Amino acid sequence: WLLRSRRNAMTKVIRCHCGSIIKGESDEALVANAQQHAKEAHGMEVTPDLVAAVRAAIKDEGARA
Repeated sequence: WLLRSRRNAMTKVIRCHCGSIIKGESDEALVANAQQHAKEAHGMEVTPDLVAAVRAAIKDEGARA
């Protein structure tokens, strides 16, 4: 469900396939917000695989997803 992400000095961002943009001020905050979005918006169970997918999608600013 993750298409792109980017990281800058202040905010980490992941764009969900549904068009929602999930933000966090740290990797941990971003993962928590993405978990909440997955559960509430998509009815997904939060699993270790989901957490790994979110972490893997975080890219440096300017990197292609």
